[in-house]
Amino acid sequence: MAGMLQRWHQALPSPYQAPTGMGPGMMSGHDWAGLHHRYGHAFTGHWLDAMMANRSAELALCRAELRAGASPQARHLAQAMLTDRGAQLAWLQRWHHTMDHAGHHGDRN
Repeated sequence: MAGMLQRWHQALPSPYQAPTGMGPGMMSGHDWAGLHHRYGHAFTGHWLDAMMANRSAELALCRAELRAGASPQARHLAQAMLTDRGAQLAWLQRWHHTMDHAGHHGDRN
């Protein structure tokens, strides 16, 4: 990704800088701070919800890139991420489903 950004004359992000609240599915700093006050199943449930929303947003971006992207490198990266993030989302959904059926859904409020 760094190589593509350099070829496009775009600034590279600072190392270890976590983007927050940059679009649909991304958690804001406030959202992340709210997780500090949750424990056990409440934390897990909210974390799963956030990660599923994040992965869904990433998949939407990948699909948009595949539909309309001009860069072969970016399209290749989008396809790889679509496969990887799709598998991660499926795993998160299975975990979420397991939690819901184990009776922990109500603990997230």
